[in-house]
Amino acid sequence: MQEPQIKVTLKTLDEAKHLRENHPDLEGAWLYLCFHDNGEGISQQNLVHIFEPFFTTKEQGKGTGLGLAMCYGAIKSHGGMIEAESSPNQGTSFHVYLPLETNEEEQQKQDPILEQFYRRIDRRFLYPLHR
Repeated sequence: MQEPQIKVTLKTLDEAKHLRENHPDLEGAWLYLCFHDNGEGISQQNLVHIFEPFFTTKEQGKGTGLGLAMCYGAIKSHGGMIEAESSPNQGTSFHVYLPLETNEEEQQKQDPILEQFYRRIDRRFLYPLHR
């Protein structure tokens, strides 16, 4: 059994030009964040459901299946997107794309309570990556 590892990659889309080939519709400045683990991977039949609220492969009472759904919602509310890819025994990668520039009108439309929640997520998870 190999030791568990997580690799985190953080780039701007300009630094990772190959990403534009996969996402030609992404205009402007974008942040690319990738989390990759070396775990057992996720089956293709489960992979298509992992961002659905309450989807879980755990036994009843062992998890609610809300974590990835909340991540998906937070990223979408910031105008971004998240993708997952996985292969058996090769681990899983989560690719996150976030716009670096935001439209002021879009910011004004945000729900203030959700904005406060997302700022906490940003400070807790993304801020430590910039140190």
